[in-house]
Amino acid sequence: MQKKYYAKNRQTRFCLFLRQAMAWALIVMLVVSGMVGWQTERVQAATRKPVKITLSKKAVSTTVGSKVKLKVKSVSPQKASKNVTWKSSDKKLRS
Repeated sequence: MQKKYYAKNRQTRFCLFLRQAMAWALIVMLVVSGMVGWQTERVQAATRKPVKITLSKKAVSTTVGSKVKLKVKSVSPQKASKNVTWKSSDKKLRS
């Protein structure tokens, strides 16, 4: 077994303690900053707005009272959200 180095001088012991404390503080700061950066990237990726949306059907014919369900086939850029909200200025149309 190796012998632990024990400084006899009080000032030297304090310097060793201070170095160890600073090393641990640096490690903790790096771990915490890594976690915060990871969360920020996830939030930004989920909130990007799509530039182009491709739906499952190009054209739809329907009758009064019937329902048509469209799905988002793809979005551009790829990391953009696929959540789509239907809106119309025509009050006769409903979502």
